[in-house]
Amino acid sequence: MAIIEVTVLETNAPRLTKTKYLYPEFELLSNELKENQFVVFLLSKNSKDIYKGKFIKIDQLSVHEDISSKIHDRMTNNQIKKRTGQRLLDQLDRSLEKVKGQVLTQTSFSPPIEEKASEVLEEIVPEKSNEKKVLKKKNINFFFPVNKKIVLVGICSSFMLVAFFVGVKFYFSSAQDREAVVVKNRFDDLLDKGNFIEACNEYPDKKKEIVSYLTEENLFSELKDFQKEYPTDVGAFELAFYEKKWDKVVESPLTDLSEDRQIMLAHAYIELGKLSEAEILNKKLKSDVIDRELSYSYKVKAIQAIQESNLSEAEEIQKKLKDSDLGELIDTAKLCREMIEHYKKEKDVENQKIWLNKLENLGKELLPNESGKENQ
Repeated sequence: MAIIEVTVLETNAPRLTKTKYLYPEFELLSNELKENQFVVFLLSKNSKDIYKGKFIKIDQLSVHEDISSKIHDRMTNNQIKKRTGQRLLDQLDRSLEKVKGQVLTQTSFSPPIEEKASEVLEEIVPEKSNEKKVLKKKNINFFFPVNKKIVLVGICSSFMLVAFFVGVKFYFSSAQDREAVVVKNRFDDLLDKGNFIEACNEYPDKKKEIVSYLTEENLFSELKDFQKEYPTDVGAFELAFYEKKWDKVVESPLTDLSEDRQIMLAHAYIELGKLSEAEILNKKLKSDVIDRELSYSYKVKAIQAIQESNLSEAEEIQKKLKDSDLGELIDTAKLCREMIEHYKKEKDVENQKIWLNKLENLGKELLPNESGKENQ
């Protein structure tokens, strides 16, 4: 799972107070921009710049929709390869897969609003000036005695010998470089054509590269077939995460845990309700996405505790979150319990049921609904 970072280069929106954001956070904040507020931004992945653009808030158009429509437009006009554009679209969609407990799905976009000046899609490589160094020729005069010509012959022979070995080394080095280019072109061609098994048959040392390609291109059906033929820990981890088999994700023997995979592992722990484990991972990661998922999951856990009349657990969670909604619910739950106790003493069964029903439904509108999304 690729994590895309955003650098804000220029903006007139006070909501965007930081310089660096993760793409999901940037998307959420940009939705709150007011009409005609703008932001100039740079998208990066693995320290590599992949997209630069300017977004002006017009109507209800979001940053994600704006970027996607521009990429579609450039693909339609053959300004970029369709595979390159689709790959970037997939990466952006996957970055927004989980935000605030909501599952986002890929959207099809209409042609972009008129603003060609903001549209830039390129690998951004800082230009470096190629200054030619002027070498001053120095006239060096060598004087050799007439009767010591043999020394001159020896020196010339030495130079010729050195030149010979340099030439041999250059020849073999160039041959190796040419061979490497041929291998890379052949390997890339096999991947482009979808011949992943054949690629691994020919280049078994590139197994991890093939798995990385399949995950980055969102080709999980092909990854599943590849795993049957060439099983790897990293392939099993990525496939389990895609299929939402959270137990398999956390039980994976994979030791090559990049920052992206640590975030994926933390997310799997949250999905399993193991919030403490996710917190331990995020102490080092400091992921804003995981922070939000943890806060949301703890809030859900506290509301469920309130509905079960376990106010001590809810209060412990509230000490951590300091959530205004949760504070009000706890106060209301205490009132419900007092009323229930009162009607118990009065032996008023009907009113006991009324207040017990209120308690059991407290915060219901803040819990995930049947589709797994938070009610709005």
